[in-house]
Amino acid sequence: LLCSFFPESIVRLREIAPEIARTFDFVTGEALLRALREGDWDAYQPPDHVLSMMEEHLAEYRLTPDEVRAIRSKGIPFQIHTPNDEVSLRTYLNWGVDGILTDLPDLLAALLAEKEN
Repeated sequence: LLCSFFPESIVRLREIAPEIARTFDFVTGEALLRALREGDWDAYQPPDHVLSMMEEHLAEYRLTPDEVRAIRSKGIPFQIHTPNDEVSLRTYLNWGVDGILTDLPDLLAALLAEKEN
C-alpha cells in the first residue's frame, strides 16, 4: 500500500504499477467526498484503494461516522492516523475503521482485546 500526500506520486504510480494498492491523495479524496455528499454516489468509481486520513483532517472535512460507513460500504477501507489517546482510539474503533496508525500499539491492542470480550 503506497501512501503519499503528493498527488503526482499517486498519479505516477497508477501509470507505472496499477496493481499496487494506493491511498487516496488530497485531490481524489476531495472528489470522493464531493461524490458522497453532492454527487451520484451509486455511480462513483474509486480511482484508489484506501482512504487514509490524519485525525485532524476529520474535523476539517467534517467527516462523520455515517460517511465512514458509506465509504466502507463502497468497498473502500478507511484508516486513521495518528490518534494517540484512549478516547480517540475508542471512538475510531466504534466507528468501525479498518486501520489505525498509532504510536500506542499496546493501548490499541488492549482496547481491541477488550472489544472482543
